[in-house]
Amino acid sequence: MSIKMREVLTELNRNKGVLGSLITLKDGIPVEAVLSEGVDLATFSATISEVGQTISKSERLLGIGELQQAIIETSTSRLFIADVGFGYLAVIAQLDVNVGMIKLLVTEAQKDIRNIRFEEG
Repeated sequence: MSIKMREVLTELNRNKGVLGSLITLKDGIPVEAVLSEGVDLATFSATISEVGQTISKSERLLGIGELQQAIIETSTSRLFIADVGFGYLAVIAQLDVNVGMIKLLVTEAQKDIRNIRFEEG
């Protein structure tokens, strides 16, 4: 979609421990991705959309605000999900990644993606 969005993802992926990143629309259609070889883009994009929507729905039901970012830890990795307005940014990272640093980078990327989208209309 956008060279600028791809640049944001490429920059994220340059950080130690980051394995891949993706921007998806809220309906699961991928916008841009820089993922490891072998990752099924359509499945990953649809899954991120579903997870983001489930988290957002749960937050509304609990009355605790709107999704900004979420971190999911599995036995092998961490998944960072951020709402970018029109969709979600997802970053996959190694389990031992510096969570604080990646969270800051995701926050910066989240702002950049929203600004790019605003500029493009």
